[in-house]
Parts: sequence; C-alpha cells; structure tokens
Amino acid sequence: MSDSNLMFRSASELAGMVRSGEVSARELVQISLDRIQELNPILNAFVQVDGEQALVDASVSSSGNHGPDF
Repeated sequence: MSDSNLMFRSASELAGMVRSGEVSARELVQISLDRIQELNPILNAFVQVDGEQALVDASVSSSGNHGPDF
C-alpha cells in the first residue's frame, strides 16, 4: 500500500490498522508530516507544525497506549 493511499482512509480505518500492527502510529505521523511538507508550500494550510513533538507522541502511543477505540 502506498503512503499516499493511507491519507485517504478514515480515522477509524487507520486506528484499526494501528491496533492490528499493520502500520505504526509513528509511521502514520511521519507519512502525514511528509505530505504536509510536500503540499503546504502550495496550499499554505498550516501555520505551524511541531513534527518533532508529533513523532514523540506517536512513539508513546506505539508503546502501549493506543488511545480511544473508534
């Protein structure tokens, strides 16, 4: 599955993929950050992105706390 296809899935679907181990929370965050970096110069949709903190939070999530069930 290509990274860009993941961005068009629902939050519920992505949460299920993380729970099943098909993809990690950190991978999803990195894919999102890459997409933001690619498109934001054109779209100017984000004023500020704290990518480092987002990756830290995703790593914590991957260590056992997967958040709410969707």
